Amino acid sequence: MHDVIRIPELMEMLGVSKSTLYRWRQRGVGPNFVKQDRLIFYYIKEVRRWLLAIGTNGYHNI
Repeated sequence: MHDVIRIPELMEMLGVSKSTLYRWRQRGVGPNFVKQDRLIFYYIKEVRRWLLAIGTNGYHNI
C-alpha cells in the first residue's frame, strides 16, 4: 500500500481513542479514510492535509 496507517497507528499519532476515530468517520469530520473489506486505512498524506486544514483549533475540539 501507499504510505498508509491503520487505526492503532493513527490513535497513537493523534492521542485519541478508537471510538473517537469511529465517531469522526460517522460524522465526516476526521481525516479521509479508505475502507477495504472490513479494514480501514488512512493515507498519511491525507492525515497531514486534515491536520493542516483544522489548523490551530485542533482536533480535540471536534
